[in-house]
Amino acid sequence: MFKKQFVKAKNLLIWGQEKLTKKQFIFLSSVLIGIISAFAVIFLKAFAHWVYSFATYINGTLKLSFINSILPVIGILLTVFVVKRVLGGTLEKGTSQILYIVARKASIIPKKQMYAQIITSSLTVGLGGSAGLESPIVITGAAFGSNFA
Repeated sequence: MFKKQFVKAKNLLIWGQEKLTKKQFIFLSSVLIGIISAFAVIFLKAFAHWVYSFATYINGTLKLSFINSILPVIGILLTVFVVKRVLGGTLEKGTSQILYIVARKASIIPKKQMYAQIITSSLTVGLGGSAGLESPIVITGAAFGSNFA
């Protein structure tokens, strides 16, 4: 589906490497990664708010007094399902993962980290989990930067 766009982007990057100096290319690359990360932040927050709005709608429709206690558990179960069935079974969490990858694995972050943290943290936080959105966006931005390089 996105294969043609990726090929065009790759060709544009190759053209940029040929036409720009190394310093200019690094500067342009950092600006592009910053813009992409900003869009990822916007998508993460919007998706988390959408999940929260959906949960609020369900809560208002069902009018069950205990639903607010169950929603975080549902969020965790949905996240586990997504990790096990959709993302292949493993998903590192926390910024310590980034430090480990930089120190031990030549800064190569798996491509699935570009979207996995957005999906899982939006489900968890949107349904009332106690996690924050800062670490997932750090991991997502680092994954974009690593895979861009």
